[in-house]
Amino acid sequence: MSASTFAAVHIVPLLGRVVLCAAFVPAGYAKLFDHSEATPAEVARVDAIGWRWTPPPNEGTAGAGEVVSGGAKRDDKAAGAGEAAAGATDGDAAKQAAPASAPASASAPAAAPGDAAAAGAPRLRGCDKLALFIDAAGLPAPRITGWLVAIIELVGGALILVGLFSRLWGLGLAVVMVGAISMTSLAALKAHPFIYGMDMDASLKFLVQAGLFVLAFGVFLTGPGGASLDALLFGGRSASARPRAAKGGGGSQAP
Repeated sequence: MSASTFAAVHIVPLLGRVVLCAAFVPAGYAKLFDHSEATPAEVARVDAIGWRWTPPPNEGTAGAGEVVSGGAKRDDKAAGAGEAAAGATDGDAAKQAAPASAPASASAPAAAPGDAAAAGAPRLRGCDKLALFIDAAGLPAPRITGWLVAIIELVGGALILVGLFSRLWGLGLAVVMVGAISMTSLAALKAHPFIYGMDMDASLKFLVQAGLFVLAFGVFLTGPGGASLDALLFGGRSASARPRAAKGGGGSQAP
């Protein structure tokens, strides 16, 4: 086997699998195990979606409620300001009556303003945030799809590195990238065909997505290469090439 053939069969597929693992495993891990802050409306929407194939319609009642509650909060603030103005004179009189109490209250440590809010702030997994994104696009089964994408990225990215069931995981990762391109880059591609005139960040995102799709789909079409568990356990190109080589050798020796 020549050096170029060895590189094509063993080295290049292995490097492609390393890139796929480095790209997908951290993304899948973050979706499954990392939490980020969310609004109460987002948490309520995730609960409403549940594990249904067809989520309930999002009629925007939560947003209207937020507007109403925001107006109530403004009214409460106005009322609070009036109460503060009404009690300002009483506070001044109290300070004059008890001047020694001010230093004691001033010496008390003030609580950090964001501690209480951060302690009680709702949080969502990355795959649930992805489910909200899928739900906003109007696609079915958003929460199931979000968790499935995270599992394919984490498990598929790890197993494709060692080359176990590589064609299956290559197809799954390619489908994930098709979904990512359609949901994030397709609109920009329609506005700027062939990425000419596209924003630099948008064009780089699309090129990364397209490159990962090509690598994953290439593994699905051609296999993981010789340096893989699939080749070790199930044979592969080298095993299927042996009968042809033997057949060809026998024919050349025939009189």
